[in-house]
Amino acid sequence: MRLVEERLVENFKRIFVGFFLTFLTAWIGLVVVPVRHFAREKKETAPTIATNEALVREGERVYAANGCIYCHSQQVRPSPFSDDIERGWGDRRTTPQNYLNDQRIFLGTSRTGPDLSNIGARQSSTSWHYQHLYDPRSVSPGSIMPPFRFLFEKRPLTGQPDPDALVFNASKIVGGNSQIVPNRDAHALVAYLTSLRRATSPPTTAQNQTNP
Repeated sequence: MRLVEERLVENFKRIFVGFFLTFLTAWIGLVVVPVRHFAREKKETAPTIATNEALVREGERVYAANGCIYCHSQQVRPSPFSDDIERGWGDRRTTPQNYLNDQRIFLGTSRTGPDLSNIGARQSSTSWHYQHLYDPRSVSPGSIMPPFRFLFEKRPLTGQPDPDALVFNASKIVGGNSQIVPNRDAHALVAYLTSLRRATSPPTTAQNQTNP
């Protein structure tokens, strides 16, 4: 009887040590090593995202609130699994370092519209983005994106037109001597979009004009 008890105790010790070593190894591999790795990456490679970071962060909130993530991803997938690079959505696959400055990670799950990982590089014009938000098909024929006209307001024209006022038929003035201008949320959203320059080299002029 005593011999059986000693064997049970010995087996319990072995099982306990086995479980402990298994848990410890998994914890080191899945927690400690990644934390140390990304802490080092953040210190060495994290880029600055924009001059007006507060406005960009506000734009992240607007992007999330309006459900942009449901139609647009922010992850350039590698070849041969996709043709993201051939489409000009980035010149390399995105990596974890690309998201170090993000407070929200918008990887996305579907692509009803193009990937936005580097939209700020391939389309840096703020006026283009304002026009696109107000009337997507005016700058992207065939687009199925809905207009976001609630991000704009009609204001009376007093003096010179607002520099960000929308252009209609070569004029910023609409009926009744008024103008359509982006509101605070639109400014923030466009600041966020133009800050997205992941996985990309400096764009060419042709890319800015033809590859929104």
